[in-house]
Order: sequence, then structure tokens, then C-alpha cells
Amino acid sequence: MRALVPENPDKKGKLGDAILTKHAADGPESIIVHLVKDDIKESIDNLNALSRRADELRREAEATYALRNLESKKVDKFIRSVRDVVNATFRDQPKKLTEYGFEVNEAKPKAKAEKKAKPDKDE
Repeated sequence: MRALVPENPDKKGKLGDAILTKHAADGPESIIVHLVKDDIKESIDNLNALSRRADELRREAEATYALRNLESKKVDKFIRSVRDVVNATFRDQPKKLTEYGFEVNEAKPKAKAEKKAKPDKDE
């Protein structure tokens, strides 16, 4: 039988709390009295506080990314509309888009590769 030490910091902090609870319950008869020092208690408290803060920041980041993506869609529609209007107004002058901040690629689009013919079964 072996006792597993968690890799996950959240679980590690909870296990640290459980150990300290058992130690406190055992009082002066605790067999780990020589291991439990103020600095390890502080580290366990810090780990738990940092884990909670990391979870809060993760949730906040997810919400912020969702809002950002909604705004990005609105801006995307605007940018595409401006591109289309400028292109329609100046059909023969694609470089006019650069005046609006667009990067213009003058290379001609490559033709799609021809589909390879399927070989006959006899080949």
C-alpha cells in the first residue's frame, strides 16, 4: 500500500489542512509535532489563498475573453464593411485601403491545385 501525494496544488493545500487538523486534534501527543512549524503553516495558508485567487482570476479572465470576443465580432463587421465600401468606391485603386490602415497583399491568389485523377484499378 502506498499513500499518494497529490500533484494538484488545490488538493495539496487541502491535504495540508487535513494534516494540520489531525495534528491539532492530537495535541501534544501528535507524532508529527517536530514537523509542524510556523513556516509550513504559513505556506499551507499561502497555497490555499493563492489557489483561491488563481480560481477567481481564471473565472474573471474567462468572462473578460467572452466580452472581448463579442466586441471583436462587432468590430470585425465594421472593418469588413469599410473594406468593402473602399474597394467598391476605388475599384482600380486597391492601395487606397492602406490610407485606412489596411495591409494590402498585391500577390495574385494561387490557383487551386488540380485534383489528381484517380488511378485505374489495373495500374
